[in-house]
Formats: sequence, C-alpha cells, structure tokens
Amino acid sequence: MKKIGIFLVALMLLFCLFASVSCGKGSSIFERGVWFKAEVLEVYEGGQGILVACIAEDGQTVTNDLISVNLSDVKNLPDIKAGDIVKIRHSGEIAESYPAQIFEVYEIKVIG
Repeated sequence: MKKIGIFLVALMLLFCLFASVSCGKGSSIFERGVWFKAEVLEVYEGGQGILVACIAEDGQTVTNDLISVNLSDVKNLPDIKAGDIVKIRHSGEIAESYPAQIFEVYEIKVIG
C-alpha cells in the first residue's frame, strides 16, 4: 500500500513538472485567456488603450464590432499604431457597452 502511495505522489509531482514547462514561445499548456485578432483603429493618448475592430475568421474586418482595450497592465507591450493587425489574449470578460470594453488583457502581439 505504501508503494502505491509513493508511486502516486511521484506521478503527481512529475505531472506538475511537465505542466509548468512551456510549450514553445512562452505559452503554457494551461495558458489562461481567450485570443482574438483585430485591426487597431486608434491608439488612445498616453498609450493606455486602443480601439480595435475585430477580424472575422475569413480575414474581413468587422467594423461594427468595436472594442476598447485597456493596456495598462500588459507586460512587454509592443509598439502599436493605427492600422496594425494584432492578436489579443484577455480574460474572456467583455463589458457590454458600445464600444465593448476589455479590461484584463494578458498579452498583445503585432502580427501585421
């Protein structure tokens, strides 16, 4: 019985070790958040936020889906300007307003 208990503890430790290892380019297998692609329409004064238009799966910009994105807590913020295409990872929570608002942003990447 002790051997089974020791084996299970070792197995759990091994799992925790692999779970904490990155799966390439800094993303963990347990990465939290939701990604979406968007076109930057405006960079707010002071660089604390941006206004974006969502890009649909077919690559078309959907200008009626505007989102105001708070960037004040983003680490390693890239240089963002109007016209850039970005991928944004956030908590998944979106304030129901117009434009919609995202406050908890984990990461943003300029992809075009």
